[in-house]
Amino acid sequence: MSFFTMDWITFSPRTKSVLLLVATLLLGVVLGVVLNAWLVDQRLERMEALQSAGHAQRMLTRAIGPTSDAQAEQVAEVLGAWLPRVAEQRRAHRRAVRALIDSLRADLRPLLSEDQQRRLSRRLQARRSARQPPARPSPPPRRTP
Repeated sequence: MSFFTMDWITFSPRTKSVLLLVATLLLGVVLGVVLNAWLVDQRLERMEALQSAGHAQRMLTRAIGPTSDAQAEQVAEVLGAWLPRVAEQRRAHRRAVRALIDSLRADLRPLLSEDQQRRLSRRLQARRSARQPPARPSPPPRRTP
């Protein structure tokens, strides 16, 4: 009698059914977690791409629909000059909002217990990390013909 033949283990049909059900449920949970992580990652990548200047330039160029190569080059030149300024304005706005929230927290600090301060910090940190996509290099912008 070999250890790997499992002659020493005998299960009743009911036990086999329960084990099969538990294994199926565990497999479903594992697949759900993996699929959810993949979907969240895909969504964050899509959001990051939408926020990149290269994507904005492609989207606006497509919306404009240049009628000639010369016009396409001129549009690309103007967008190339303006979109970095828009991105910098967005970053400045985020810094200003972050400074306001820090001031709010400083004004609330004397009014709150330590537990309330911890809950507020966790809530604000969760919101901040949910809005920030993972640090990845953005894809190089595609040239439009």
